[in-house]
Amino acid sequence: MVIVLAGLFSIGITPFVPVAFIGVFLIGLGTTWIRVLLQSFQQMATDLNYHGRMASDRMIG
Repeated sequence: MVIVLAGLFSIGITPFVPVAFIGVFLIGLGTTWIRVLLQSFQQMATDLNYHGRMASDRMIG
């Protein structure tokens, strides 16, 4: 979360394009880590019957 905040801060405060690109990279890196962490928690919380190809089936019913 700190990485995303650092990226947002660097985009919002700097007038220099290379620093803004670094901010975009930091935002992407941070959101990727957050997504991976949430998906791993979701995988652990999902019933074993719905792992693999049947994982999307839990959304239907």
